[in-house]
Amino acid sequence: MNYLKLRKKTLAVILLLSVVLFTGFRPGGTLWRQIQESLELYEKVFLEIRTNYVDSIDPERLITAGVRGMVSILDPYSQFIDKEHQQDVTTITVGMYSGIGIYLGYRDNRITVTSVLRGQSAQRGGLRPGDVILAVDNHSVSRLKPDAIRKWLRGKPSTIVRLTIARPGVSDTLRFNLEREFIHLPTVGFYGFAAPGIAVIQLKRFTRQASSEFEKALKRLGPETRLRGLILDLRNNPGGLLETAVDIVENFVPKGTPIVSTRGRNGLIIHEYHADRVPSYPSVPLVVLVNNRSASASEIVAGAIQDLDRGVVLGERTFGKGLVQRITRLSESAALKMTTARYYTPSGRCIQEIDYAERRNGHASHSDSAARAAFYTLNQHRVVHAYGGITPDTIVPPERLHPVTEKLLSSGRIFTFSAYYLNTTKPPFVPDGEEIWRRFMEYYRDHQWDSKDSVHAAFTTISTSLEGREIDNDLRGALQILRREIDSRSRLAIVENQREILGRLLVEIHRQYAGSAAGYKYRLYSDPQVQTAISILQSAPVYEAILADSE
Repeated sequence: MNYLKLRKKTLAVILLLSVVLFTGFRPGGTLWRQIQESLELYEKVFLEIRTNYVDSIDPERLITAGVRGMVSILDPYSQFIDKEHQQDVTTITVGMYSGIGIYLGYRDNRITVTSVLRGQSAQRGGLRPGDVILAVDNHSVSRLKPDAIRKWLRGKPSTIVRLTIARPGVSDTLRFNLEREFIHLPTVGFYGFAAPGIAVIQLKRFTRQASSEFEKALKRLGPETRLRGLILDLRNNPGGLLETAVDIVENFVPKGTPIVSTRGRNGLIIHEYHADRVPSYPSVPLVVLVNNRSASASEIVAGAIQDLDRGVVLGERTFGKGLVQRITRLSESAALKMTTARYYTPSGRCIQEIDYAERRNGHASHSDSAARAAFYTLNQHRVVHAYGGITPDTIVPPERLHPVTEKLLSSGRIFTFSAYYLNTTKPPFVPDGEEIWRRFMEYYRDHQWDSKDSVHAAFTTISTSLEGREIDNDLRGALQILRREIDSRSRLAIVENQREILGRLLVEIHRQYAGSAAGYKYRLYSDPQVQTAISILQSAPVYEAILADSE
């Protein structure tokens, strides 16, 4: 790249970013002169490094680093998107990418397939949850992180990727040749009935296709007259497109109803969104499930339903992301995703939890929950609060698990055993709780899981420190007794929580065997938030009392 071309590219990127960042400022003012001086300084530093730094520096890399530095002082949702990450934007907004259709994670410090999308290339080719990836196209992945492997797995459609796999319960190494294809990420994780007349739809993300897939699920559940109530599950839904959130709400509120508005710098209204069509389900009793990982578009839906007194919001307080991003194309290979507005619910509240404009000691500040502003719902005039996310009308914490169950889940033991069980069980799979528990306890014993918990780790530390030292028989005997006691207590804790652990095993086995929807369906009947929602929808007086309640 010659000097003139490089200089033009540098100035083009910087000037285009300045237009985006400083739109609205007129030339001639003090601020405009400061911007010009800053751009000149940027160019001088760039040329000085390019000309005199001791080592040769790739100019495009240098420009990109400068741009990233500029964007980094904004907020975590604003980012410069280079060519390498273009597909990530497409995945988020469209819900599609080119690959084989798997999710990856760490299990026992090995890169493991945690989920396989049904009907996609990996599932059709025979890949299963629990498979450990050893190599991609004959390149070892032992030192790579999941994000790096994902880049290897993705590529142009119709190309082949070769995987070397270790499968739990199978002694031989397996090899797969899988064809990359366009992978469509499902937005509706589950739809069906959780009780007579009470339907559930789990919405996982807000992509462009989410509203049409959501409406197809509604139609398959039947007409409104068939439903006694609908549970919309937005738990763990990180959000997505604002317009899709508006489309979802339009199914339940009258035409012309305000749903959300966006305001930019100085609080100026950019856009007001109203329902622009007749709703398909205008009066079905509605419960929206949320938790602390429900964010962005999920909060738009929950906030609108709450502010319009259209349904009951149930669960835990939401994440608190009230910021709107816009993607601006800078060139064929670069784009800028930047926060351009805050969104406001129909009552006029913003639920943003963190103020990135106010920083204390370099850190963004959280909203003061004690001083959260009060607003009122539009129909019943119930008190709702701004900032800090959406507080549910009915707060129901998730299921509280025994620490031993939590440990088995967080360490991946339940996941690993489920994969092993399915790989060593002859089809057809028939869930037998007693047989699964027997096999689980055998697997627990044979794989010495206890050696990795904190109590056993402490015992190992003591034992190791005594190695090579002369110790009397009494101390040696005491250590053996202590070890047996620790083993016995660990096993007893598992046996005492058999029902809880077996329930989680059955959920995971169903998920791995028949997909995430099957696991979700099996979990419905022990989910306290879903069961509370069902009980509310089954009692019209309770449902109406919640919506009429006012502080």
